[in-house]
Amino acid sequence: GRPFNGANTWFGAETNEIFSFGPAITNLEFTGGNYAYDTNGQLAPINTGNGQRANTYYNGVLGSSLETNTSLRVKLQNEKNLYAINLRNKSLKDLFNEELINLTTLGLNFKKGVIKDWNIRGIIDYKRNNNRQPNTNGFINQLLLSSYLTPSTFSNSQGYAFDNNDQRSFSPLNYNNSFWLFNKNKNRNTISTLSSSIKSDIYIGNDISIQTDFNYIKQKDTQHFGLPRNTIGFENGFWSEKVIDLKSYQLKNFFLVDYWNLSDYFSLDASSIIDYKREILDFNFKTLSNFSDFGFNNPGQTTTNNNFLDRNSLKLFNKVILDYDNSIKLTLSNNSYTSSLLTKDHWFNPGFNLFWSITSSFYGLKYSEGLNYWTFSIGYGKNVNDIPLYYSNLAHNSLTILPEQSLSYTTNQDLFAHSNLQIERVKNFEIETQAKFFQNRLSLGINYHNSKNYNNVFPVVTNSIFELQNIAYIENQGFEASLSFDSFEWSSDSFQHNIGFVFSRNETKVIALNSDNSIIPIAGFACVSNSLIEGLPAGMIVGTAYERNDQGELVIDSNGFPLVSNNLKILGDPTPDFKLGITNSFRYKNLSLNIDLDIQKGGDVWNGTQNVLNYHGVSQESANQRNIKNYVFNGVTTSGAINTTPVDFANPNQSVFENRWVQYGYGGVAEDAIEDASYLNIKSIRLTYKLFENNYRDSRIKFFNQIAITLFADNLFTFSKFNGANPYSSLFDTNSGNSLNYFNSPLQSRVGFKIHIKI
Repeated sequence: GRPFNGANTWFGAETNEIFSFGPAITNLEFTGGNYAYDTNGQLAPINTGNGQRANTYYNGVLGSSLETNTSLRVKLQNEKNLYAINLRNKSLKDLFNEELINLTTLGLNFKKGVIKDWNIRGIIDYKRNNNRQPNTNGFINQLLLSSYLTPSTFSNSQGYAFDNNDQRSFSPLNYNNSFWLFNKNKNRNTISTLSSSIKSDIYIGNDISIQTDFNYIKQKDTQHFGLPRNTIGFENGFWSEKVIDLKSYQLKNFFLVDYWNLSDYFSLDASSIIDYKREILDFNFKTLSNFSDFGFNNPGQTTTNNNFLDRNSLKLFNKVILDYDNSIKLTLSNNSYTSSLLTKDHWFNPGFNLFWSITSSFYGLKYSEGLNYWTFSIGYGKNVNDIPLYYSNLAHNSLTILPEQSLSYTTNQDLFAHSNLQIERVKNFEIETQAKFFQNRLSLGINYHNSKNYNNVFPVVTNSIFELQNIAYIENQGFEASLSFDSFEWSSDSFQHNIGFVFSRNETKVIALNSDNSIIPIAGFACVSNSLIEGLPAGMIVGTAYERNDQGELVIDSNGFPLVSNNLKILGDPTPDFKLGITNSFRYKNLSLNIDLDIQKGGDVWNGTQNVLNYHGVSQESANQRNIKNYVFNGVTTSGAINTTPVDFANPNQSVFENRWVQYGYGGVAEDAIEDASYLNIKSIRLTYKLFENNYRDSRIKFFNQIAITLFADNLFTFSKFNGANPYSSLFDTNSGNSLNYFNSPLQSRVGFKIHIKI
C-alpha cells in the first residue's frame, strides 16, 4: 500500500501496487467474498470487514538441499603395469528443491610397460554435468528478487497462474510471482566433457629421457533459457539455445637430461619442451521470441549468431638448472610463443630462479639452533597469457542497463578472441623463504610476489556494442605469511594438536589505461560498477552519490533532502586490508576433529539488495525509519547556508514518491549501499572416526583395509557487517562482480556425513 487521502492505505494486486508503505497488518482484516488474489478476500481497515484478522504470509523460496555422492575406484597394479577404473555419481537437490545431477566416469587409467625403459600411460575421462536450475541470465537473482519484494499480505503459494494463463502476482504488470518463474522456466545447462591422454616415456640410459604427451579434449556446453508469455521482462515470451562446442588437440614433447656431473659438487640438468596446440571453437546461438501461445510455439522473431574459430599455437620452454652440492640451484629459462591468431610472435621471455638451502650449506647452524630446514628463493621471469577463444566472463552484459531493467536481462553479447588483440604479457618477481624448527614441528613461510600485466584484455563498450580490447596495464603485488605447529604432542602419542595460520594481503593497481576514458567499467550496472581507474586499485566501486560542496558537506535541496550529483563518483575499494585463514586439527587415537576459519578484514561491497528493498518498503530498515519525523540532514543549502529544513521520512499526507527512499528511485543512491565487506566464516568442521584400519602388520588376511565415518559442516556460522552477505558470491555469478550484491544467492550452510571404505 501507499498513502492515500492522508492515511496509509492497503491496495490490492488488481491495482498493480508495488509499494509496502501501507498500514500495519494488525490494523487490517479480511472482507471475505470472491477475490482472485486471495482465497480469504480483500483487506480493509479493522472493524470494517468480517472480523478475520489479516494473515502474514511467508513467500520464501529457499529450502533445504540434499546431496549424495557415491564413488568407486578399482585398481590393479604391479611393478610394470597399472589398470584402474573410477566411477562417481553425484546427485544434488538444491535449495529450490530442484534436482541437479553430476556424473563423472573415469573409463580407463592404465600404465603399460612395453619393453625395457619404455612405458605407455593412458587416461580416458568422461564427465556430464546436468544443471536443471542454472543462473543463466541472472535467473536465480530474479527468483530471489520476486520472492523478497512480495508483501507479506500476498501469498505466492496460493497460485501463480489463472485459468487463462495470466500470471497471478502481487503486481501483475510489474513483478513476477516467484513460483511462476520457478515452474514455467525452461532453463537447462548441460556440460559434457571427454578428455583423453596418451603418454609415452622412453629412458635412454640413466640420465636422458624423452616424454611424449598427446591430449584430446572435447567439451560441449549447451545452455537453454526460456520463459513464457506474460512473464514480466519477457512479456511476449523468450527462448534461447547457446551451444559452445570446443575441441582441443595438444602434443607435448619433453626432452630431459638429468645430472650431467661437472665435478664432485656441480651438476647440470637441462630440459626442453615443445608444446603444440590446436583449438577449434564452434559457437551457435539462437533466440526465439514473440510466441503466439504459452507453449513456445510459432515465434514471431528468430535470431541466430554463429561463430567458428580455429587456432594453432606453439610454445617452447627451455630450462637449465645448475646445482651446487644440492644446496644452491640456479635455474635459467626461456618461454616462446606464437599463434595463428596473432600478428606478433613472442620468442624471448627469459626467467631465472635462485634457490638456496641454507641449512644444507651450514650444517652447524642446523644442529646448534634446532633449525631443521631453511630455504630461500628469488625468481624473475617473463611470460605470456593465452587469450581464450571464447570470453566466458559475461559480467559486461549488464553494464548498459539500470537495476530496474534487470527483469529482462540477458547475457547475449558474447565476445571472442580476434586478430586485432595483442597477447597479454606478464613480468613476475617472487621472493620466498621457508623454515622448520624443533624436529619439524614449527613451520614458517613468507612469500612476496609482484606481477606486472601488460595488454590486459577487457570488454569495452562503444555505441552499446562491446568488444574485447587490450585496455589496461595492471600491477599486482601480494604478501603471504604462514605459521603452523605440526604434531604438537601434549601428553602422549595418542593425542595430537595441529594449528596453522595463513595471513595474506594482496593489492592490484591500474598503472595505465589504453583509452581516452578515465573510467572503464568491467562489471555492474550503468549506475554502479566495478571499474578500472588509472592510479587506483582495480575494481573500484563507482556509482551515484550525493552532491557535496568543496568542504565535503552534503548539499540539501529546498525540500530538505540531500541532492544527488549529476556525475558518478568513486565510492569504495573492494580490496580487503587482509585475509586470515586458521586451521585447527585434533587427534585422539582413531578420532580426529578439523576446524577451518576464514576471516577477511576490510574491503567494500555495494549492497544493492538493501536499496531496492528500501525503495519498495519491504526492508527492516524502511520499517524502522518510516516513522521518523522532523529530521534535519546535516549539510548546506544550494546557497551555502546551514540546512535547517526538517523532513518526515514517510509522511502519509505526502505522495509516496516524496518519502525518504522512493524519491531516489528504484536503485536508490549507490553511496547509501556501500557496506563493510569484513566477515568471519566457520568454513569447515570435520569429525572423523576410523572404525577399522589395516596397517598390514597383522598377518591375517582382512577383506577391509579401512572403514571411516566423517561428519561434516560447511559454512555453519558466518558473521558479517550486514545481513544477507555472502562473501563468496558475485553479481550474476560472474568473475568480475565480486563486490556487487544484487539479490545474490545467500551463503549455503551444509551438513552431512561420509563413509569411506577401502578394500
